Amino acid sequence: MKFSVRRRGIWDTLIKVAFLDGKLTRDEFNIIKNVLADLINYSSILEEALNDGIIDDLEKQKLQSQREKVIDKAKLIANKDYIITEEEKKLILTTKEILQNMQKL
Repeated sequence: MKFSVRRRGIWDTLIKVAFLDGKLTRDEFNIIKNVLADLINYSSILEEALNDGIIDDLEKQKLQSQREKVIDKAKLIANKDYIITEEEKKLILTTKEILQNMQKL
């Protein structure tokens, strides 16, 4: 089974969230850039897990761990200046929703 992250769609979704206040900050851009890279990595792990049509317990753990890493890294980037803005919170929430949608496959 071939699975790929729709980079453009995810990019558009995250950019739209970041621009809710009319501007894109450096932190927001860094979150988006890193989330995209991490989601591509996650999709590779997911594709490998789906390759045989069965996701076993070890693969489930690996996927869960990767999902947590994506969110933790986004939070770390957002908190780099010791402040997590509303837009950054929304980016993190949107990232969680994207991961949940990917998980449903």
